[in-house]
Amino acid sequence: GLQGQEPRWRHCVSALNDPYDPILGYGLGRLYVEKYFNSTQKQDVEKIAKSIRDALRAVIRNNTWMDNDTKEEANKKLQNMVLQIGYPEDIYKEEVLKDMYKHVGNVTRNDSFLDIYLNFRKNMLFISYRKCTVPTIGAKNGPHDLTKVNDVL
Repeated sequence: GLQGQEPRWRHCVSALNDPYDPILGYGLGRLYVEKYFNSTQKQDVEKIAKSIRDALRAVIRNNTWMDNDTKEEANKKLQNMVLQIGYPEDIYKEEVLKDMYKHVGNVTRNDSFLDIYLNFRKNMLFISYRKCTVPTIGAKNGPHDLTKVNDVL
C-alpha cells in the first residue's frame, strides 16, 4: 500500500514532465540523452534503420502482387519516411535550447512553483502557435519527446 503522501518535489517534477503534456520535454530530454546515449549507439541504430529501409525497397521492387503505380507510391512513402532516432543532432547546441525556452524568462529559487509552471506553460503555447504559423519541412517541426521509447515505428 501507500506509505503516506507523495513528496511535494516529486509531484512538482511529475507536473513538469507529464508524458501527455511535457512542458520541459526538450530540456529534460537533453539530460536524458547525456546520461543514456552516445553518438556510436545512435549511428548503429541509424544504420539498422537504413538497412531495413533498403530491404523494404527490395521487397517492393521484387514483389509480383503490386502493379507499377502501387510500387511507385510505396517507394515514395518509403523515401518520405522520416526517421527520428534517439535525439536530434542539435540537442547539444545551447542556442537551440535557449530558443526552445526563450519565453520562460528568468527562473530563480525564490519563484513559486506555480509561477514557474505558468511561465513554462506560456512558453509551450508560444511554441504551439509557432508550429501552426511557420511552414516546416519533414521532421523539422520541432523536437520530439526524447524520453519516449518506441513511440513511433
